[in-house]
Amino acid sequence: MATLVDNIKAWNQTTDEHFMDYLNRMNAELLKLMEEDKVIKFQIADGYAYYQIVSEKPLKLRHIPVGDAWQMPYAHIRGLRLADVKETLEREKALKELFKQKA
Repeated sequence: MATLVDNIKAWNQTTDEHFMDYLNRMNAELLKLMEEDKVIKFQIADGYAYYQIVSEKPLKLRHIPVGDAWQMPYAHIRGLRLADVKETLEREKALKELFKQKA
């Protein structure tokens, strides 16, 4: 018969497996969105704040809580224009291309 400790260990293992599965699915989804230019990131402290571009007109962004889950101050998000977002994405694309050629 299983003891309480055995049950807790089994529950923890199941929880960890489900959590890792969730992280793997989220990572795959995030990579897919990034490839489709549907994610914009902003440098914050020692990391980035990631946002999914939900809609362009009107511009709507959804925070993606990855890494340290940094967020931009709401006033900054509210002040973004679609042109700002597109410019940032183009800059990121150009940097990737530049470093891809060097490799």
